[in-house]
Amino acid sequence: MASRIFWAALTFFDPLAALLLFIKPRAGIVLTAVIILVDVAHNTFYVALKRQWLEPFYLSQVAFLVVVFLLSPIAWNGLIRGVAFTHPVRV
Repeated sequence: MASRIFWAALTFFDPLAALLLFIKPRAGIVLTAVIILVDVAHNTFYVALKRQWLEPFYLSQVAFLVVVFLLSPIAWNGLIRGVAFTHPVRV
């Protein structure tokens, strides 16, 4: 039952994260990272029970988790640089 509630909640949080990436990028980055981290943790429990460590669905989620955590700091810092270009300092 808890797993079903988790999956149902993702139908709300996944689109919210996508929307936030456009309107409040930092909040979107954080929510995206939290979603994939919790998703992989949830699926790790399932995979461990079934001993399905090499299943493509699990490996692709773990790979996406790595990509999100590697690119999140770049996206976060890129937003700061973007502000400097939007509001140039006049000398």
